[in-house]
Amino acid sequence: MAAFDLKRSLLFLAVVLGAFRAAPAWADESVPEPDGSPGWGLLSSSPDSRDEESPSPPKAHLFVDLDYFDPTQLANQLLDATSQSLDNDAFSGSNSVSASGAWGGRVGVLVPFNPHIALGGSFGYIAGPRLSENAQGTAGGTASSFSDDLSMNYWRILAEARERLPLSGSWALGLGEGLGVAIYGHAATCSASGKLGCSTPLATGTGDGLTWEVEPSIFYGPFGVAFRYAQFPGGLSSGGQFTRQWGSLGSFLEVVF
Repeated sequence: MAAFDLKRSLLFLAVVLGAFRAAPAWADESVPEPDGSPGWGLLSSSPDSRDEESPSPPKAHLFVDLDYFDPTQLANQLLDATSQSLDNDAFSGSNSVSASGAWGGRVGVLVPFNPHIALGGSFGYIAGPRLSENAQGTAGGTASSFSDDLSMNYWRILAEARERLPLSGSWALGLGEGLGVAIYGHAATCSASGKLGCSTPLATGTGDGLTWEVEPSIFYGPFGVAFRYAQFPGGLSSGGQFTRQWGSLGSFLEVVF
C-alpha cells in the first residue's frame, strides 16, 4: 500500500510541476517580484534590471516551520493490534486508547527553479505522538487488566519542491511536496495483571524508513499556513511490531526569508 501511494504521489508531483512550469512568468509590473513576494522572482526587483532584462542569479530562501501531526491513524493501529491480542486471550471488557498529537519544527532552504517553482531540502524534529491504552475486564474467567504508554519521536530529512501561484497583491496559493527519510525512536511501558499480557514491545528502540508529504498552502508575503497529508515509518502491525507506515493529516505555519 505504501509503495502504491508513493508512485501515485510522484506522478501527481510530475503533473503539478509541469502545470506550474507552463504557466506564464511574472513579468507584469502590476504584480511585483521582490524577495518575500508571492512568487519566487528570478529577476531583480529593480526597474533598471527589469528594463535590461538581465536575470540575476537565483537567491536561496531560508524557511522555518512549526509542524503539527494528528495521531489518529497510529492510535487506531494500536487499538487494532490490541484487539487481536485480546481476542486470543478470550477477553471480555473495555479497551480504549487516548492520544496526543505530534509537534515539531524544521528548517530548510529553497532555490528558485523558475518564477513559480523552487527546489530544496529541509531537516526537522518531531516530538510525538504519545499514546496511552487501558483495558479492564476478564480473560479466561479471571479478572484482568493492563495499561501501556507509547511515545514516538522523529528526525526527518526531506527533498522538497514548492510551487507558487500568485493571486492579487501579496497573496498566493502554494503546493509543496516532500520525500525523504525518517529516523524514529519509540519507548513503550506496560503493566498487566491476571491473564493479560502487554500489547506493545517493552523496549526502547529505533528504526528508519520512507517519509513523504503533500501540502496545499496559502501565503501572504513571506507568511504561510498549510494543511498536509504525511506518511511515516514506525506504524504498528497486528502483532504490535513497528513495521508499518502510518498516515497523518496535519498543518504547519511557515515563514520564508
